[in-house]
Amino acid sequence: MDLKKLDMGGKLILASIVVAIISMFFTWVEFIISENGFQQDAYLFLIAFIYPAIQVLRGGKVNKAGGFICAILAVILGIWYISDKSADIFGESINAAAQGPYVFIVAGILLAIGVWKQRA
Repeated sequence: MDLKKLDMGGKLILASIVVAIISMFFTWVEFIISENGFQQDAYLFLIAFIYPAIQVLRGGKVNKAGGFICAILAVILGIWYISDKSADIFGESINAAAQGPYVFIVAGILLAIGVWKQRA
C-alpha cells in the first residue's frame, strides 16, 4: 500500500482509524476512578472500523453504503457510551464520561467524510 496513491477519502479513512485507536488511550470514564478505553473494553467499538480498514489497506474502495453504516455505527456506539455513563447521585445528574468517547465520535464522523470523499 502506497500512501501517495491514496485519494483524499482513503487518507481520511486511515486517519479516522488512527484517531479511533488513539482515543482508546484517552480517559473514557472519570469519576472516582479514571480508566482508558482499554480498561473500559471500548476497544470492542473498533469493530466498526474493520471493514473500511481492510478495504483501504488492501487498495480497494470502500462501498459507500457499507462505509456509512460503519461510520454511523461508530458514532452511535460513542453516543450510547456517553449516555450510559450518566447517573443520578443524590438527586444530581452527572456524566462520568471523559474525553475518550468524544474523540471516538469525531473518528466516526471523520470516517463518514472519508467514505464520502473517496472516489468510486
